Amino acid sequence: MLRRPLVCLASTPLSLLLSLSILLSSLTATPIPPLIIHAGGRVDGVTGTNSLEALEETYAVGGRAIEIDFDWTSDGHLVCIHDFTDRFTTQLNGEPCTLEEFLNIRYLNRYTPITAQELIDWLSGHSDVRLITDFKNDNVTGLETLAEMAGAYPGLLDQIYPQIYHQSEYYPVRSLGYKNVIYTLYREHYDIRKDAAGIAAFAADHPLAAVTVPIAIVDQQGTDYVNAINQVNVPLYVHTVNGIQDIRKYQDMGVYGVYTDYPR
Repeated sequence: MLRRPLVCLASTPLSLLLSLSILLSSLTATPIPPLIIHAGGRVDGVTGTNSLEALEETYAVGGRAIEIDFDWTSDGHLVCIHDFTDRFTTQLNGEPCTLEEFLNIRYLNRYTPITAQELIDWLSGHSDVRLITDFKNDNVTGLETLAEMAGAYPGLLDQIYPQIYHQSEYYPVRSLGYKNVIYTLYREHYDIRKDAAGIAAFAADHPLAAVTVPIAIVDQQGTDYVNAINQVNVPLYVHTVNGIQDIRKYQDMGVYGVYTDYPR
């Protein structure tokens, strides 16, 4: 589906926005498992492919919360990809390719890239999976496109847990019908990322499925940071953690869950 501009909320009457605010504040998010599998998970020891084979492998070994990266082809189609660099194939050179070129790629000559529509179709057959989104560009517009695709399958939108990167994205994303929003802080200014009290205040007023922070922030700020966010009863995740000892370290600090490349 082609990218198109998001309808601007600026033209929405103030009374309607206030009603929307009251409605959204009364909703609660549904928890997700403590392990979120990063970029589709590992397949044959390879991480970060967002490929069909990675999805199938992750699901086969029990992964049920799966993060996928999204970006746009040069002709405006939404696909599952972290970036258009040549790390998995020489058919990419750092610039977005066309959809036709994307569909002809095989990562490392064996893994199958998928479009957003193909992912939605796959998700419809796996009702126990929760999809966590990570858009590299145009987050709200991308989530609007994804919501339109999900509309073909009743109830599927509730399986999608969109990440927002800035607090200003919260209401635009909730207005698209998403109930389970994750606030991830890796694109926020450092002063916002380290401000546990400010994050907790936002989470207290805006129902969230989770808050996600880079491990460096938790390492720098320590247990007091974790405790401050935990006081508002929103699951706190850190990313990306692959060693079992590191996972246990963050669990001991009070962190609820981690993003990891390994589904088991």
